[in-house]
Amino acid sequence: MNQKEDLVADWHPEDIKANLHKRGLSLAELGRRNGYAEGALKSVLRTPSKPQQRIVAEALGISPEIIWPSRYKTESYVRKVS
Repeated sequence: MNQKEDLVADWHPEDIKANLHKRGLSLAELGRRNGYAEGALKSVLRTPSKPQQRIVAEALGISPEIIWPSRYKTESYVRKVS
């Protein structure tokens, strides 16, 4: 990856878990607190789920777009007028 790609890369799943751990949290605990089965939130590490992404991001005090920029990328198209 080049430097530009590094700036928009999704966080590694282990980095997400480590940052939660630093706050005394785990994906299992977050799941329980938010009405999910104990292991349900771990799927957010590999599979997009906006509600689950929001839960993790709020626990870390940042927006989900920072953790998973690829899941929030939008393409803008410019229509040429002749």
